[in-house]
Amino acid sequence: MKKILYIFLGVVCVVLLTIYTLLFTSMGNAFLKPKIETIIAEKSGLNIKLDTFKVNFSSLDIKANIDDKFFANINGNISPIKLGFDLDYLLGLKQNYIQKLGLKNDKNFTFKGKALGKSSNFDINGNGFLFDSNLSLNAKIIDYSPLNLEFIGKDIDIAQILDFASLPIYAQGKINIISNIQAKDLKPNGNALINFHTSSINNALIKKDFNITLLPKQSYIKGEIKSLIQDNQIISKSEILSNFLNFYTQKSIYDLQKQIFTSDFDIKLDDLNQFSTIAKMKLQGKSQIQGDMIFANNQLQKLNANLFGFGGNLKAVMENNILNINTTNIEVAELLKTISIPAFIESKLILELKAQGLDFKNFDLTSQLDKAKINILEFKKLTNLDFPSTTFTLQAKANAKNSLIDYEALLDSNIAKIPQFKGSYDIANQDLKTQINAFVDNINKLKPLTKQDLNGPLNLDAKVNLKANRIQNLDANIKIMQGIINAKSNGKSLHAKIENVKLEQLFPLIGQKVLAFGDVNADVNLNSLDFKNINGDFRANIISSFNEVELSKLLKKKFPKNTSAKINLDGKISKSIIDFNTKALSSFANINSLRGKFDINQMTLISTYDISLQDFSKLGFLVDRNLKGKADFDGKFDFKNALIDASVNSENIFNGKLNATLKNNIFNAKMQNIDLSNFAQSLDLPDYYQAKSNLSIDYNLVKESGVVLMNLADGQLKKNLITSALMILLQKDITQDVYHKGEAKVNINKNIIDLSLNLLADRSKININKGNIDTKSTKLNIPFNIIIDRANFKGVIKGTTQNPKVNLDAKSVINSIANTIGGNTSDVAKNTGKKVDQAIDKIFNKIF
Repeated sequence: MKKILYIFLGVVCVVLLTIYTLLFTSMGNAFLKPKIETIIAEKSGLNIKLDTFKVNFSSLDIKANIDDKFFANINGNISPIKLGFDLDYLLGLKQNYIQKLGLKNDKNFTFKGKALGKSSNFDINGNGFLFDSNLSLNAKIIDYSPLNLEFIGKDIDIAQILDFASLPIYAQGKINIISNIQAKDLKPNGNALINFHTSSINNALIKKDFNITLLPKQSYIKGEIKSLIQDNQIISKSEILSNFLNFYTQKSIYDLQKQIFTSDFDIKLDDLNQFSTIAKMKLQGKSQIQGDMIFANNQLQKLNANLFGFGGNLKAVMENNILNINTTNIEVAELLKTISIPAFIESKLILELKAQGLDFKNFDLTSQLDKAKINILEFKKLTNLDFPSTTFTLQAKANAKNSLIDYEALLDSNIAKIPQFKGSYDIANQDLKTQINAFVDNINKLKPLTKQDLNGPLNLDAKVNLKANRIQNLDANIKIMQGIINAKSNGKSLHAKIENVKLEQLFPLIGQKVLAFGDVNADVNLNSLDFKNINGDFRANIISSFNEVELSKLLKKKFPKNTSAKINLDGKISKSIIDFNTKALSSFANINSLRGKFDINQMTLISTYDISLQDFSKLGFLVDRNLKGKADFDGKFDFKNALIDASVNSENIFNGKLNATLKNNIFNAKMQNIDLSNFAQSLDLPDYYQAKSNLSIDYNLVKESGVVLMNLADGQLKKNLITSALMILLQKDITQDVYHKGEAKVNINKNIIDLSLNLLADRSKININKGNIDTKSTKLNIPFNIIIDRANFKGVIKGTTQNPKVNLDAKSVINSIANTIGGNTSDVAKNTGKKVDQAIDKIFNKIF
């Protein structure tokens, strides 16, 4: 037994020796010093360096450096067994921090005092100049609570306090704290006053740390809290004012023994626009919240609050962890106005909520909009669309049990009805299930919106299951436009089918008149719903006939009757790249092939095409000319980096060849060996010149400038009214002349076209120099010079492109006649010349 006792005593001695070594020796101090620095830094966030740390069995001496801004010294006697102490302390600003703050050195920036007693009952006093204020403290602590507390601190600098607490300086300002609490019947008794104001708030720092954007205008906060301490209660009255809100309490009570806080409150929001940047939307209007509450055990025990605004009020009552919310006369229009949305719904919101706790895992909710109306004027402000006059009733309810919410809603209106909308949502695993059935008995009721006569019903029947915002199952059927649209998905793939949807009813949906009639059928299969990696295939076909009435109005031309088109489209999708092939047959042209690849992610297109125009005459109505001929075209059409790279080629156009490209906004075209007579006849233009010609075009689309060159060599004028008139006048047939040299040049600069023409034969010459056409005003100014042997006719084409006028120079006509038939220019000759001149003018003007 003695042996066991000795062993026990030995262990106790070793433990006490170890404790003594750790706490009261230099070796122990050296061991504990870094540990204490780390603990303080973790608990308080303060960066403390213990310059001196000496603790022995009867005294201590500690000197600390706080963030290299403040210092704290503590020294004196201690009694570890009695937990007693008699300590002097000194807290102050370091010299480098004084200089940083720009403070004068004529004051002693320290606070010093004494603490005497033991851990649960002690006296502490002190005074000094700190935080830009004269501070005074005298307190008695009994059972860890202040029994006496006298503290005076006026104009304390808020920024320095934040800096001392290692917090960012969110605000500049002053705070006053005055307390005078004296013991009465061993209970604290007295009063306290706290008031404060800010001179500035650092909006940028608040934005950086809290992602809250305050209004750029000067923000401020000021307030006052008056407290009376008696009978173990703190009774306070508060007033806090700011440009955001005003907060008032008339009587707040904190029971020191029971640790229960009760208070009334009144919050006035006089300008909700102050919260616009925080809410990230434009707010307007005002509101007010009044009520009372009880806090105990660090939890809200009871709440009774009324929110006034939006034309009515919302009442919230919480007691025994049960929250009840209901509304009275809340106007939906006022709610919309508050968030700066046009008040397009006119109705009162009826809402009742009963929840167990504030986690909203268990609740019952009902809401209703009764006899609601769509304000069509406000709706147009919101959408710029005309909506039909509508009245509706909406009922919704939800029930939550253990985070599983069951919900359903009904909508009844004179436009559409939703007889079924129900489902469930599991908050824990974010599992949403929805089933909806909706219908419009006649979509022509939407005519004010579509501006078109639409016929037939619309029915929607769908089931959706989402988990964590990802589709798990989708089955939707839509009957619309006399066809059916079906879509099915398991979240990983999608199959969509369109059957017999009427083409004529698609046009109004895009704001167009009905330009064609027909059926649309399509089938889409996607093996992946990841937009960055879509895979699948598709096909579609459209069989249509053109609506000549509406197309005539649109084109302002007489569109031919009984025309049609058939389009077939199919392709595959791999890694979000669509490989497609299109063919189209129509009354005007055939697209034999349009093949290509379109990258959905990069928005790039690479394609080739082959188009046949078998009869130009079918397109003649577009230009009001009797066109004729045919041609085949092929080429490419690519799109990348918002630029078009295209080409057009034809081997049989106007008995010649065409090669054209568009790249980097530069259009280049070359036509080789084209038959000008065939060209004129095909386009129903005056057929005056017969030749094989080459043509080149170089045009910059951005600068709207370019050059057109045409080779007219080895050509002949064809018989026409002009050559016939010259034949009669000069007795010379210039249609027999071969113009072995000939060229035309056109310079284009935006709307100004400069024209020059030179034709040279053995005995004749035709010249246009500095001709000018303004495509904006359509004005013409084209001077010309025609030489036939000794005859030289001069003139100018004036007027407009729609109504050109040819004016011949009378003198040149007279001289040409004289030079051709011989003799002097007598008065008779002059008169004859004038008449001929006028006759030729009439001939030219009639031709043009």
